[in-house]
Amino acid sequence: MLPSLHAFLCDQDLGQYYDSFIRAGATDRDVPQLLHLNDNELNEFLSAVRMLPFHAVVLKKGLRVLRSNQNSEQQPASSSTSSPSPPSTSHYQHQRVGIDMMLNNTSDTPTLSSTSCNNNNNHASGDMTNDAAQEASRDVIVLHATIYGKNSRRPLTKYENAINEASISLALENPSLLVNKGDLFEQAKKRLLENGYQYKRGRSRSKLIATTYPYQRQPSSDDDGKCSKRKLNAQRLSQQRQEKLNELQVKIKTVVERQQQHPEEMAQWEPTRQALMKQVSKIKSQERKHQWYERRKTERADSGFSEESFESSQDPSSSASSQESAASAPPSSSQPEQQQQQQQEEVYDDDETESEYEDEDMTMQQASSSTPSSSAPTSPSSVATHFSAPYYCNHPAYPRESAVRDHTSPYVNDYLQQRQ
Repeated sequence: MLPSLHAFLCDQDLGQYYDSFIRAGATDRDVPQLLHLNDNELNEFLSAVRMLPFHAVVLKKGLRVLRSNQNSEQQPASSSTSSPSPPSTSHYQHQRVGIDMMLNNTSDTPTLSSTSCNNNNNHASGDMTNDAAQEASRDVIVLHATIYGKNSRRPLTKYENAINEASISLALENPSLLVNKGDLFEQAKKRLLENGYQYKRGRSRSKLIATTYPYQRQPSSDDDGKCSKRKLNAQRLSQQRQEKLNELQVKIKTVVERQQQHPEEMAQWEPTRQALMKQVSKIKSQERKHQWYERRKTERADSGFSEESFESSQDPSSSASSQESAASAPPSSSQPEQQQQQQQEEVYDDDETESEYEDEDMTMQQASSSTPSSSAPTSPSSVATHFSAPYYCNHPAYPRESAVRDHTSPYVNDYLQQRQ
């Protein structure tokens, strides 16, 4: 007897989806129809009710178990309804005793055959249940062991597929790895290295390769050839930059001479001059960086730390030295322009500050030269309050030590003496 839809969902701890099933058109009597759905139809229906992937796996497992139980119940009923064929009697009528014995023997055989059929059916149903449980558990392990492509529909790369396969195989061998996905991912990468995975760039840049295969980082003659090629290429580029720099300097000199000879064409040649100056500054910065790297390599070679040992070393001291060299790297091509702009801004700020102090000095002189009116006499305290010392002591020309104890400026004291 098949259960109702609500009872089936509650048995699988999926009772929260009952309303979704009803809204999708299913009823309590539609459990047999769910059993007869194929995988594509069932997946389409589960996507319509918006069931989570893990819950979908649990539901499929429950449907497989219910289907196997139904089949096991139908098979004994069919075997009990089928009656055995009656034994054939002999045409010899005088052997009555032998016929009776044969009939007795054949009457006992159906009970034995029926019991053996029941035992076989029970074993078959048990095997089917175990197979369904194993398949469901394998689906759950594969679902949780997948690292890449769970929530995205983009096509996976070769490396991502290889990592997924390695992690799934490790999880099937040891399901306890699913508790810590980070450990599973690290072991999957180690499995790839052990299996000799061919990386896109020829080798892995992972830190695991130093512990897994330490013998692969030994320098070879190919490394020496690459270093010599890099040096030759750097020298060739430096020579090209020098030639380009000389050519641009000649052009700049020509433009300047022409500007001096023809002042009216100055506005026309100014953009050309600026563009050439930008190119010159860029090339000079590149050349300075190249010379800096050459000096650094020379210093490292003198100190016994060559480029070949730097590439072949994997200990933390080498990484620390590389970080120190990276921290003391020369400024980029954009840094001189930023420094020049910052200096210009500081100059502008100084000019504005000086102009403010000049205006204040002018107001001081005007106040000292003008005579006060008789109708509104000015008291010394009001003048001292107006020209307070902190207003002038911030200027570099008026240090704080020159201020009077009553917080007045020397200019104010001179003005008060003239008034008296």
